[in-house]
Amino acid sequence: MADTLENILQAFAPFFQCPLPVDNNGACLIKMASGLRVQMELNRYEQFLIGCRLGQPTGAYKQQLFLKALEWHSFFPPGSGVFGLSSSSQQLIFFLLKDPAEIQPDRIVDWLSPFLETAKIWKEAVDEARLPNIEAPAKASSGLFELSQ
Repeated sequence: MADTLENILQAFAPFFQCPLPVDNNGACLIKMASGLRVQMELNRYEQFLIGCRLGQPTGAYKQQLFLKALEWHSFFPPGSGVFGLSSSSQQLIFFLLKDPAEIQPDRIVDWLSPFLETAKIWKEAVDEARLPNIEAPAKASSGLFELSQ
């Protein structure tokens, strides 16, 4: 499994502009200049998982934040990222699962950049105990009658 993860991480090294070694836990943790910590690993189903811990909200703010996360999910497909709660640490997490066979090195920037930007926005919001602003993506028109999708 480590060999497979090492091979996958090689594809991400140009994006992060540094070597990405696998640690003793079978994962790779990257500390970004923005303060975001990005963890990459293979899960038990051999899916590539990339995730960020965003903070540990509490009380009424925690409920409001989860409602905001549900609202975010209504605008963006699961391929953009998924919010969840770590049962062990009670931290809000944001993650993506990718099939390793479908990771194309020349397309990583297309999905990883928006994922990291979303994680950064939400991490900053949690750090400041505020709700992030959510902007719905522009509706695309297509087809003969320019119907919205």
